[in-house]
Amino acid sequence: DTPPTEVALNVLDWGPRSSPLGTVPNPQPGGGGALWFKVEKVRVEDVGPVRIRFGPYSSAATLAPDGSALSAVAPAALFKRAGENEVILEQLSTRRKTRVGSFRVE
Repeated sequence: DTPPTEVALNVLDWGPRSSPLGTVPNPQPGGGGALWFKVEKVRVEDVGPVRIRFGPYSSAATLAPDGSALSAVAPAALFKRAGENEVILEQLSTRRKTRVGSFRVE
């Protein structure tokens, strides 16, 4: 079993990128909202666990079995405060961070 290597998570597209104040996009059972990230294909076993930061919040990301996409649930609290929230992917095994962009609550 080889440990995860430092893999660049190159984000090709992602969304949604904004939401009206108080509106949770793609609502999930726990009350948060799902965001998706299309990435340049990677081998899942090379990446290991990934967290996604949404401004002051973070949550675990799920990498698709084919290594082409990530998804994560942003907590409901994110959508209750207007403003810009920096979105960052973090590969936990290497601490490598990839800035994705900004999620706006309008």
